[in-house]
Amino acid sequence: MLSKNTSVIKDEETRQMADFILEQGLGNAIELEAVPTATAPLLEDNEWGTYSSIVYFRVSNTIYVITPSSTIPIT
Repeated sequence: MLSKNTSVIKDEETRQMADFILEQGLGNAIELEAVPTATAPLLEDNEWGTYSSIVYFRVSNTIYVITPSSTIPIT
């Protein structure tokens, strides 16, 4: 989430919209049920998702695959 203090916005509706935009600014990963492929991409343009600790990001007609060399478990 992008951080910005929106408490100074007096109008409730405007503040809620600003909060929503900031929360969604980086997007949310889609939990994929399978690996994306050329015939079943599973992602729309500019969406990203994860499957089995691997991150997939689609830009136009290309899906980029980010494979971690290590991970940090959060406990």
